[in-house]
Amino acid sequence: MKTPYFHKHFSACDLIGPAKTLVFRYNQGDFFLAEALASWMALQYLGQEQPFPDFVVPLPGSLFKRLSFGEDLNTLLAKKMSALLERPLMAALRYVWNEEHAQFSLRPKYAEPITDKHILLISSTFMREEIESAAKALKEKFPKRIDSLSFT
Repeated sequence: MKTPYFHKHFSACDLIGPAKTLVFRYNQGDFFLAEALASWMALQYLGQEQPFPDFVVPLPGSLFKRLSFGEDLNTLLAKKMSALLERPLMAALRYVWNEEHAQFSLRPKYAEPITDKHILLISSTFMREEIESAAKALKEKFPKRIDSLSFT
């Protein structure tokens, strides 16, 4: 059996009904929704009575998405979450293009600060392969715990 790289994943809601519409609009560039999405995500995370993370880390998007929207959607959500949880934001991951699925690598200057720390990965939608790739990159520097949180 494959060992998961992250401890737990939390989703604020299912991708149906109004939540689906919110995520669709947000992914189309309606950035004003970021604060509402992050607030709901924080509420759901805190409702699970989980320990506060030491760092909030966004799951980075591709260069194409950043250029298309002028902003990385997950980074924007992570900034809002960082402010709500009063925890530092750390852009510790780099997107690595792969034909099959997204892969991530750890930025070298962030290697030391994450050792023995609790990391919260943030993304707008849950994609298991992406979350596992990001957690695998972070695991190289031995964080104490990695959780992931997405809106859907």
